[in-house]
Amino acid sequence: ASPSVTTDIWTSRTRDSYLSLTCHFIDRMFRIHRWTPAVALFNESHTGENIQAALESLIQDKLGVDLESKPLFATSDNAANMQKGIRLSMLEVYGCVCHWQQLAILDTFKEFKDEEEFYTLEDASDKCKDLASNLHQGTVGKMLLETECKKNGHAAKVIHQANDTRWDSRLQNMKDVVYHEKCLLSLAANGKLRVKKRGEQPRSLVPTHEEFKMIRGGVQVLQHCQTFTKIMEQEKTPTMPLVVQSLYDMQEEMKNVKDDLNTDEVTTEFCTLLMQKIFQERFPDYGTGKDLAAMGNYLNPTCQGIHLKLVKC
Repeated sequence: ASPSVTTDIWTSRTRDSYLSLTCHFIDRMFRIHRWTPAVALFNESHTGENIQAALESLIQDKLGVDLESKPLFATSDNAANMQKGIRLSMLEVYGCVCHWQQLAILDTFKEFKDEEEFYTLEDASDKCKDLASNLHQGTVGKMLLETECKKNGHAAKVIHQANDTRWDSRLQNMKDVVYHEKCLLSLAANGKLRVKKRGEQPRSLVPTHEEFKMIRGGVQVLQHCQTFTKIMEQEKTPTMPLVVQSLYDMQEEMKNVKDDLNTDEVTTEFCTLLMQKIFQERFPDYGTGKDLAAMGNYLNPTCQGIHLKLVKC
């Protein structure tokens, strides 16, 4: 079997940088195998040229592969320096579909604005993030929320913190805030859950009514994107044959949300913008423009290229 590789640079708690190399292949029974032959210290400047040299050295030393005679496919995130390093090498590059999806979602957060265009969904989401951090760092806010929930007969739940590197952690954070919407707005109306930085006016950690509209719309639509992410993150199943089919399914689900007469205007507008970012800018024609994704759909025994025919039509 001919392996493919994934690679990335990460930083340890002691601020040392490491370059990882993981190999993947499927056997004749279509079972996926993987191992990580190298996690090497990488304290050079993170330029494309340095990444190229380090990657080629690791592949030749750890895998014994001569890239001139046996080219390999490589996948990484879409950071410009990683992409350049792979392109400069003799590796064939294939971008990470989860990262492409994340970029589309984060672009939508930045561009989607309220009716008066005073703030974006990113602003509203950042407020949810700050609220969760405040509740986790101290006991006062947590006790206030628990007391308010008890008064309203509402079961208190943890508001999970958001991680900037994973869009779906933002989704979970927003879902948790929406779950507590009534109690949080009640606390805000009574001047609770406010913070003040030196030289600034006190500000509320609780989203406003208008911000909650945007957050609810985002949560309703993004849950369909989360399904795609979970499929692509599978470790025991080859995912390349599933890319086109999963993109098609996600687009159909989002169309249903957008066309539903019960969907409010804010949610419809967010869904429309997100679909543009994902399906027009990042994955046109269900991603079939990528040869590997198209081949995977054709070879997938449950699809047999049916989605390729839809695009052709």
